[in-house]
Amino acid sequence: MYDIYELSASGGERSERFTAYRQAAEERKPVFGYNPMTREPVIDTIRELINLDAEAIASETANETAVKIGLELDATMHLSVATPGMWTDRLGTEVEHRLKAVDPTGILIWYDDEITVKQIRDEAIGQTVRLKAISERKGRPAATLEEAVTQEGTALALAGAVGTFHQRAADILTSRSDDPSLATMVAFLYGDNDASAMGYTPIGLDNRTGYSHAIAIHS
Repeated sequence: MYDIYELSASGGERSERFTAYRQAAEERKPVFGYNPMTREPVIDTIRELINLDAEAIASETANETAVKIGLELDATMHLSVATPGMWTDRLGTEVEHRLKAVDPTGILIWYDDEITVKQIRDEAIGQTVRLKAISERKGRPAATLEEAVTQEGTALALAGAVGTFHQRAADILTSRSDDPSLATMVAFLYGDNDASAMGYTPIGLDNRTGYSHAIAIHS
């Protein structure tokens, strides 16, 4: 992608850049997490990742995590640098990446994130946990609120996040544990504001309260 982003985007779908991107996708290279026509300075982020040897850090971390959680799977993980654009919304992209598991082997980085070793490690740990959960479910994403909370709480807790028990969240989880809707998963984990932004019904939780609760009960 570093080489592709250096190509001209002039001409849109007929540009050198989009042509190279399409060819890479046809060759099944893991480029579909990238916005090929972004105008953001994503190449600077990719350069930082290369200089940090982020792929080696992610590989070492994922393998260490796999041993720790008992994941016996031959998988090739990869970094994806996402940028906002016509088809890339930050909240929607994160929800899709974490809960709908379109690309369970991708480690998602945003172009404007601060690039640090800790950040790469944390993201690699979380995604390795998700990969195990998806593998145990025979390749399907979380099908109930309980599964989503277990997956996400474990992923973030193992990466070092600290949560807090919330009684309101506990009550909702008890009453809706078998709820299969993505709307409920988003409202619970992300809170009312983000749920409303995605067109989902609020359930009475503040920003990321459900995530905090999930981390606390799965630490």
